[in-house]
Amino acid sequence: MKQKLLKLKALLVVLMMAVGFGQAMAENVTYSFTITASDFNTTSYAANNGSHSSTATCTSNPSKTMEVDWTSNQVMKISSNMQWQKSKGYIYNTTDLGTIVSVEVTSSEGSFTKNYGTTEHPTSGTTVGDGFFTVSVGSAKGQTSSIVVTFTVTEESGGDDTPTTHTLTYSATNGSIGGVVYGTSTAVESGASVAEGDKVTLTAQPADGYQFESWSIEGTGSSLSSTSTNPTTFTMGTTDATVTANFTATGGTTTYSVTYNANDATSGDVPTDNNEYEEGDEVTVLGNTGSLVKTGHAFSGWNTQADGSGTDRAAWSTFNITENTTLYAKWTPYTITAQSNNNNYGTVSLEGYVITGNPETGYRYASPAYTIDPANSASVVQNGDEFTITPS
Repeated sequence: MKQKLLKLKALLVVLMMAVGFGQAMAENVTYSFTITASDFNTTSYAANNGSHSSTATCTSNPSKTMEVDWTSNQVMKISSNMQWQKSKGYIYNTTDLGTIVSVEVTSSEGSFTKNYGTTEHPTSGTTVGDGFFTVSVGSAKGQTSSIVVTFTVTEESGGDDTPTTHTLTYSATNGSIGGVVYGTSTAVESGASVAEGDKVTLTAQPADGYQFESWSIEGTGSSLSSTSTNPTTFTMGTTDATVTANFTATGGTTTYSVTYNANDATSGDVPTDNNEYEEGDEVTVLGNTGSLVKTGHAFSGWNTQADGSGTDRAAWSTFNITENTTLYAKWTPYTITAQSNNNNYGTVSLEGYVITGNPETGYRYASPAYTIDPANSASVVQNGDEFTITPS
């Protein structure tokens, strides 16, 4: 009886060891790749014959890829399409793709034949396995924009394989972020290690006085199911990732206005800007659209201070607003000078706004008797030898 018990104990130990180590398991993994005109670099049939390579991406885990070699014959690039030589153009793969699921050809011209699995290979007349395909054109030339090939290969998983993980960090000002393993209630804290391709449900919790606005993300290959909805689903990529929850005050977005001031104009109307601007918005400065006038002065733009000591803002220029802004009309006093067209014919003198002409003997005023520069900057009334100036 004692010997039998010892043998039973030894047997149990062996079984426990076998279960503890386990074995790698096989699983079917689906990949997809696309052939487009960008795979062909010239517009010559002959130059594009030969070998090519494309990267196929795992449909369930975009971080997993594999290279696929394929061959083309009598296919070339025409703008954004591939053009196929009639009765001669074909493409087939040289990498065994396991089991081809589908071959989708998007064409705008011509008739195409798709062969894969155990169907006859049209270029060699032999039967190929499940992992090979051929696309060929009929008796008229063809054009295609893309060929999408989907296939399934058997890969080992589990056992001693350790998944690649990266750090997931949460960032939130005026609130917090909570995370759980997708489809469960298991918490995922900031700074946790998450395997590539694994998903985490994230929920943003705003602080008092704030509301959720959006998500932003940093990290190669990582993604969010939505950047505008709360909660959202995070998928880990191939590097460490940081997810930020953005909040705004519930009091609403602060807006600013732009007001124009005539600054002692004698006539005319100030422009009106009815826009409401948010912080940093670009503002276009209006011109003197209401024909403001100040006697004896020229309009020369706008300034942020009434005395002109602030920042000049030229008409139709732009600036980024950070506060409510008043723009004051900037006035430059006229400088009046008077001169004769020829001092041998007569001279002039100026006092205030009155010019007095002194024609030489035998000379009189021309018609017109005066010119104004710049034009329309003033009006003139002549009374004999006196010319009274009224600036506009």
